[in-house]
Amino acid sequence: MILLLKRIVVRKVMPKGRGYDKIRCWFIKNKKQVYGPHFPTLGGCEDMSMSSLHAEEGLCKKLLSQNISLKNGTLYVIRWTYDKQTDVYSLCNCVPCKDCVNYLTKKNIKNIVISTDNSEEPLKKVDLDYLKLHTRPSKGRLHGR
Repeated sequence: MILLLKRIVVRKVMPKGRGYDKIRCWFIKNKKQVYGPHFPTLGGCEDMSMSSLHAEEGLCKKLLSQNISLKNGTLYVIRWTYDKQTDVYSLCNCVPCKDCVNYLTKKNIKNIVISTDNSEEPLKKVDLDYLKLHTRPSKGRLHGR
């Protein structure tokens, strides 16, 4: 999947109602062990008071539950849109939310690659300091409950 990303068009804005937005995470160890893709989950379909589980945190929790170490691996966080009218996939900026950055910091995950909307650099290796500077609170989580 990572190799296919080079063929995806990078575009900054997509008109509303013309497509959808997706986020997926992969964790790669030793340049050959690939875990993922992992999807974010929404709150319960009948009980929306349940908080969502973002893909970054969900993938790490799944790997840890399987006794797979997060040490020396690379977390890929990729976001894209699909335009139904033009049948084009486009990469987007994907900086994890504040909660996920705090979780990644706590788990000491240092190698992170995010997607960008820059056609010159569609995938960007970043560190936790970069993420802390550019992150924002999630719009999809229930805070303070």
